[in-house]
Amino acid sequence: MEVKEWFRPASSGWGQIFSRSWVEESSLPRAVIVIAHGMAEHSGRYDHFARFLAENGFAVYMNDHTGHGRSAQIKGHFADKNGWECVVKDLNALMDQAAERHPGLPVFLMGHSMGSFLTRSFIVRYGERLAGCIICGTMGKNPGVPLGRAIASAQIRLMGPRSRGTRISKLASAGYNKRIEHPVNESAWLSTDDDVCRAFEADPLSDFPFTAAGYLDLFTGLSEISSPEWAGKVPKELPVFLIAGDQDPVGNYGAGPRQVASWLTEAGVRHVRIKIYPGMRHEVLNEVGKEEVYSDVLGWLEEVLTKG
Repeated sequence: MEVKEWFRPASSGWGQIFSRSWVEESSLPRAVIVIAHGMAEHSGRYDHFARFLAENGFAVYMNDHTGHGRSAQIKGHFADKNGWECVVKDLNALMDQAAERHPGLPVFLMGHSMGSFLTRSFIVRYGERLAGCIICGTMGKNPGVPLGRAIASAQIRLMGPRSRGTRISKLASAGYNKRIEHPVNESAWLSTDDDVCRAFEADPLSDFPFTAAGYLDLFTGLSEISSPEWAGKVPKELPVFLIAGDQDPVGNYGAGPRQVASWLTEAGVRHVRIKIYPGMRHEVLNEVGKEEVYSDVLGWLEEVLTKG
């Protein structure tokens, strides 16, 4: 397994973006898959999944989004203005690098949680370049988004774009553990595997609140993608696979991903599939029984490649 790491300039013009790739050296890859990680985490948490995909013939590429991991100038801060658009452009720049290294190969995009929101923004801008996309741990319409935007905007006016959004963070995730008896910690909603939840909070590169501008960017991105109008802009022939746990509070326990799937289908997107995993929480890639998820993702990728 060849694992490469490098930096490149951020699309915002502010700082550097850390990227990495996993490619099996013993054989030529069949396709490229770019993965977009979630909020307040980093690409290193996907090493096990990336190696699985690489061992099965995929060249895997990931950024640490700006404000995250080894790309963080300020934790949880994309840019003072228009940060969401910059992060989408960073994903496209990574895809350019992957396509240059593997010319002619089909390219897939997969996003988890906040990465799924970025993926949904990406596919209405650059979806024509993709062979397919996987939307993992996403949400549907969130009635709290307008209020979140208003609070973040007010904090920016009063305290500046880089002020820490601790209060917004508590409001945004309030109640995520409400269905869990005896949660191991505040991150128990991530996985039924307590070790995963403990490791997340112990990781110095994970578990932090965004800045006020970071939250405004997040809520602005959610405003863009959380409607049937968004689905109408998705390329009609793009294969889409949605996966989530039925105990995931981010997706309202399966209702959110189902709503997104319905938007896409009703908009005429022809190849939409969804699977909701019983008993799994937010991070299905880090769940007890994640091997089933890995197998399903691989099977779907292979099916898309076979159909051409």
